[in-house]
Amino acid sequence: MIELLWPDGTVSSGKTYREVEEYMRHSQWRGFKTRWEFRHEMQKRAMAWSGRKVSVTGSPERFIRRLASVGMFLLVDCVQPPTGLVE
Repeated sequence: MIELLWPDGTVSSGKTYREVEEYMRHSQWRGFKTRWEFRHEMQKRAMAWSGRKVSVTGSPERFIRRLASVGMFLLVDCVQPPTGLVE
């Protein structure tokens, strides 16, 4: 499970980075029609938040990690071991 902990206490989560990105895209104040429209808006917010420009290219994981690296949210990547391997 991947969780994003936002400064206001909100949690965005999903099983994959793509799922988390889609959840964020659809749960913002207005729905963004495309992933690129959403990413460009998040890029603007990251610049306002941190003063650093975040690239909008790459996989959902890379994009989310870039946003986390400028302090937009805390990223918690909880990888569960396969069943039966932990005693």
